[in-house]
Amino acid sequence: MKTIEMKLNNLPFNQIKDGSKTIEVRLNDNKRKALEVGDIIVFTNIETQEKLERKIISLNKYDSFRQLFQNYDSILLGARGYNEEEYEKCMYFYYTKEQEKQFGILAIELDPIDKNLRETLISREFPYEGKLLKLRKDKIKLPNNNDAYREWIEHPGACAIVCVDKDDNILLERQYRYPLGKTIIEIPAGKLDSQLEDKKQCAIRELQEETGLISKDMTYLGQTGLAVAYTSEIIYLFYTNDFEQGETHFDEDEILTTFKIPFDKALEMCNNGEIIDSKTIIGINLYNNNIRNKKNN
Repeated sequence: MKTIEMKLNNLPFNQIKDGSKTIEVRLNDNKRKALEVGDIIVFTNIETQEKLERKIISLNKYDSFRQLFQNYDSILLGARGYNEEEYEKCMYFYYTKEQEKQFGILAIELDPIDKNLRETLISREFPYEGKLLKLRKDKIKLPNNNDAYREWIEHPGACAIVCVDKDDNILLERQYRYPLGKTIIEIPAGKLDSQLEDKKQCAIRELQEETGLISKDMTYLGQTGLAVAYTSEIIYLFYTNDFEQGETHFDEDEILTTFKIPFDKALEMCNNGEIIDSKTIIGINLYNNNIRNKKNN
């Protein structure tokens, strides 16, 4: 057994840290050919210099990124919601096609931190694929070795924006939500075009499309799983305090109105049930606790 150092960007590092990513992918070059099952990899977060250790439990070789993708659940690759083309395009950002052809690809399977709870994919059915949602029916293996089924909705994710002006007024929207049969108060939000889209750029685009406001300081606030029992949708939350007026660009099936209220009033509406939208409640409270209160102290 030996110890190997590897560097990772912030996102894949955190995916390995929280257990969602258990397959690290590298070129099968001479350096990686020295790896063995049982070796320990020490990963270093390039941005924070944080370190973590994981043991190698298997090594598998593939001719291409596409072939590798076809043999794993995309979640284990840190590529939740990606299709083959998107995953291939993402990996070509780091490696060239020439390197792929010359060395091949190595899938390094890491010992999961939650193996006593982890469910693993056996097979997948695709009962329905719509414009927005994709229904999946997975046969899975439970930790007790029994089989079960999971029906869930695949979604590329979305961005939502807490927009607060210099007078501490927050911008909100009213939009009729068909599944609930009533108008809901929300912060501006919109879905990612794909998993490859930059989250910050999505937030900037969606804010302008729905409100006409052009952000000059869009800043990451946090993220939330919308309904973790049955959908893969993650909502990435941002905030902005500096913006200018532009033009709206609504989707053809999108009708909504916007209004401003004092931020304290919005907090009150979250607490008394006037606002029930989860991303809005979480976004307002994250902004209040992590940004607004620190500014006021």
